[in-house]
Formats: sequence, structure tokens, C-alpha cells
Amino acid sequence: MKLYPGTAILVLVTILGGASPTLAAGDATAGQTVFNSRCAVCHTTEPGVNKIGPSLAGIVGSKSARFPASVSRPA
Repeated sequence: MKLYPGTAILVLVTILGGASPTLAAGDATAGQTVFNSRCAVCHTTEPGVNKIGPSLAGIVGSKSARFPASVSRPA
């Protein structure tokens, strides 16, 4: 299998980024900042409230693909 330079760099960054103790420990303040700057335009954390994207309330710990993409998740 041939890896292109861009793909190889992406794989390396993913491996090194995932091994970071800072990421493993989690940082709620940094996460809130990232959510507000990148995700909140389309998503909300309020149950039953959908914007362009669905509400993310209760998403942590849930099984992936539990609901069809076109259906709002129950509150």
C-alpha cells in the first residue's frame, strides 16, 4: 500500500495527538471553547432543540448510529 505524504502526516498527527496525556486527561474549558467556536453554529446541547444539525444532548456514552440521521432524537 502506498501512502501519500499528506496521508502519512495525517496518520502521524492522529497517532501522536491521541497519545497525548493532556488529551487523555480532558480539559472541559478547552472543550467548551472548541464547541462554542466550531460546533455551536449547527448544534446545541439542549435536549430536543435542533439547529442545522441535531441536538447533542445525551450523545456521550450512546451507541453510534442509534437514530437515523433524518430523525430527531427523543429528549
